Amino acid sequence: MTPMRVIPAHAYRRMPWKNGGGVTTEIAVSPEGAGLDNFDWRISMAHVAQDGLFSAFPGVDRTLVVLSGLGITLRFAGRGEVTLGKMSDPYFFAADAAVEGKLHGEPIDDLNVMSRRAGWRHEVERRDIYEAWEYEAECDVAALVCVKGEVMLDALPLPLLRGGAGVGGSPARSTHPEALITPKTGRPPPPTPPRILHVRLGEGSARGASLENATLLLTRGERITLTPERAATLFEVRLYRLA
Repeated sequence: MTPMRVIPAHAYRRMPWKNGGGVTTEIAVSPEGAGLDNFDWRISMAHVAQDGLFSAFPGVDRTLVVLSGLGITLRFAGRGEVTLGKMSDPYFFAADAAVEGKLHGEPIDDLNVMSRRAGWRHEVERRDIYEAWEYEAECDVAALVCVKGEVMLDALPLPLLRGGAGVGGSPARSTHPEALITPKTGRPPPPTPPRILHVRLGEGSARGASLENATLLLTRGERITLTPERAATLFEVRLYRLA
């Protein structure tokens, strides 16, 4: 089993949309380094500034979540339309369908999750965190994307933040650990490695480091405790490999 890792916003990868109509910010992709035509699954965010057609991804399923703005209406060729806003549930649809997006008067930011249906399936769920939450990954890969507020994570081994293997066995991207981790106080150190630390995910820290939309990747069976420093909103992405 490959270890969990934190991906801060500064490690995300920006690239053009597949249809060239805008820019997407890639959070995580499998296999590591895959392009827009050969990924197994992909998690990304996008800023949508104008109406237009969505990029088509043959053989891929997609979930869209509106994070900011007044919303968007998706118009499906021959299948009607659906309106999405910040409080809407994550919306699942086929990414190879012809879809046009109509903004509601201003740009939006959104979260996109895609999986290639021949080998993977996915689910996305909003999680509003007000108290300590014990979480166990019950899927092949889980991603927790923090989009509002701050949470503290217990407990992540320091070596995994300093370039240990990422999900899928690939080297993790740089996580700038000095901006991410604060030693836990008030307890004696563990008798054996690894060191146990607090990791902050959220909109920022007392040092002013921007960690908005930081993401945590876990694999099946890994357990963590998330404690909000103030009310926080995360999106839980569950990815399942098909037999």
